[in-house]
Amino acid sequence: MSLEAKKISILKSEIPVGIHILTVSDLKLHKKSNGEIITFEGNPAVIVSFKNNGLIHQELYWIGSTNYTKLQKIIVQVGLDPNTQINKKDIVGKQIQGIITEIKTMRGAEEIKSEKKLSDTFTLVEKVKQQQFIEYKQEGF
Repeated sequence: MSLEAKKISILKSEIPVGIHILTVSDLKLHKKSNGEIITFEGNPAVIVSFKNNGLIHQELYWIGSTNYTKLQKIIVQVGLDPNTQINKKDIVGKQIQGIITEIKTMRGAEEIKSEKKLSDTFTLVEKVKQQQFIEYKQEGF
């Protein structure tokens, strides 16, 4: 990998690509090292940690903003009401099925960046269809 293109993520992503049973293991506001809450367009971010077989995958959701509907979907899938105040103790330990995918950014044949994400979620009883888990894209200028 090229050093100049490496991006260090604040999020852990140890779970391999594929379909997994994920347990919500932690939920915390995204904060600076001085404790100040990080916001985007006035919306705070929450980091949700999921575990599977001792491995962790984290996702960042902007409350009331860009990807909040994904978090609301998870809240509904675990049997909670997204229109009420959700306490950490209410959601930690709940399980969903999740699809972890990976996007690999290439420069020719050289991989310069790789990022895993929780691309979709389902209840434990829903049937999940197999799909492609790794996407390759060429670096654009």
